[in-house]
Amino acid sequence: MGNKTFIALISIYFIVFYSCAQKKEIINIPPLPVIASDLISPEICNEQNQKLIEIEKLFSKKSFDKALDTGTAILENPCSVEHYIKALEWVGDVFNARGEKTNAFHFYSEALEYLDRKTSKSRVRALTKKIAEVTALKKIIKKTAFKKNKIGVLLPLTGYYHLAGHRVLDAIKLAVNKFNDTQSTMVFQLSVKDTASDSAAAVKAVKKFEKEKVSCIIGPMITVRSAAIESNNLGIPMMVMSQKPDVTRAGQFILRNYMTPAMQIRTGISYFLDNYGFTRFAILYPNEKYGMVFKAAFIDVISQYDAELAIMVSYEPSQTDFSDQIQKLITGYQKFDENGEYVDLEEDEVKKRNKIYRAKIDFDVLFIPDTAGMVNMIAPQLKYHGIDVQLMGTNLWNSQKLLPAKDYVQTAVFPDGFYPDSKSKRVKDFISSYFKATDNFPEYTEAIAYDTAMIIMNALSSPAVSSRKDVVKYLQSNTFSRTITCPTSFDPQGEPVKPLELFQVMGDEIKLIRSCDD
Repeated sequence: MGNKTFIALISIYFIVFYSCAQKKEIINIPPLPVIASDLISPEICNEQNQKLIEIEKLFSKKSFDKALDTGTAILENPCSVEHYIKALEWVGDVFNARGEKTNAFHFYSEALEYLDRKTSKSRVRALTKKIAEVTALKKIIKKTAFKKNKIGVLLPLTGYYHLAGHRVLDAIKLAVNKFNDTQSTMVFQLSVKDTASDSAAAVKAVKKFEKEKVSCIIGPMITVRSAAIESNNLGIPMMVMSQKPDVTRAGQFILRNYMTPAMQIRTGISYFLDNYGFTRFAILYPNEKYGMVFKAAFIDVISQYDAELAIMVSYEPSQTDFSDQIQKLITGYQKFDENGEYVDLEEDEVKKRNKIYRAKIDFDVLFIPDTAGMVNMIAPQLKYHGIDVQLMGTNLWNSQKLLPAKDYVQTAVFPDGFYPDSKSKRVKDFISSYFKATDNFPEYTEAIAYDTAMIIMNALSSPAVSSRKDVVKYLQSNTFSRTITCPTSFDPQGEPVKPLELFQVMGDEIKLIRSCDD
């Protein structure tokens, strides 16, 4: 029996078996048409090459419907057998990611039919592996079994971040105890494991959670990426508490509940656009990981608004003198004229440092993603060089450490995710209960951990949830408003959608100027 005949028989067997087992309609595959290479223009093939690249990008963004449409368009009129095979595999990947194993098997098998087993051995092995994965019925059935009332918790309980890990664990335990005391639906249990801030330990813990059949995982905070990939591969919903970029791209089972750079930037830009009509922004950022992440997020977010980024300037974290960077922000100087208005200073005039002169800049708002301590050094130097501009920061500015520079940061605006002085009874009760249990006042991370546990227990208590996949579906279909932080929902990519509190320096204080409840 030839290889093709064998594969065809196996394909028929599995398709029929899967159809009965899953009761899902198999999508018909457009047959490979007769391709006359002399009639195919290079432009068409180049266009299809770009479409294959586009499918990869859409797939990474979980835009599965668009990826499917693009792949199907290639299958209907491929410019070569190779384009047909690649499109088949991508469509198979899309169905696999959507959990439609039968259709994934169908397209993978068709792609395998057209591969040359002598010249494409590595591709044959890769496709065979994919087929084996989607046809592993025992594994699929095993994955659907879980203990609805058992929640895994993955935190750094030893190592450098152990103090933060234990504070978060205290908040999660507080939420579970409160839920169990006030709800009669089910009694929740926690299975707690230590990552020790180590990726290998985190992955190992996720595998143990699968053996315990936990319903989902809260965490981790550190060493997120490897654990998220493993959790998604095992089909365990995971709610990470980290702002690391792209963690939810690990797959459909990964969600995030944490304040992200994009969320903070969106809050600031919206405020200045809506309240002042400011449309031109600049960034002065530290040349290290935190600053680079916020810079990248700012570039992405501002493109979604009717606003523009005028200039970006970086500095080294070890700097104390920012003169060179500040000069790059300045396009000239201005003075008061006889009418009391600022006019540009002529080139031959001598600039004197007095109150009638100021620096000329080409932006309305300066964003500085750094700590309050660094802003204390930067802000006075901005004023010294004549820059008088609206400042925008991150949640790191929400600190009493900012106030020594209060004269230079008046009206500065920055977001945060938790307001301890809120008049909300829920917030007051949470702070009181947490302090009573730990002798510590909770901060944002503890508040978000409490909310995360409550949100997950809410989902698991729903009669609509009977599988792990249902957990994700429920989380992405509802808004959770009875929270300690701000009301929360989740987009199709698993990212949080939530407003933030907005703060401003006023006189000697940092004051809330916009609540997320407004």
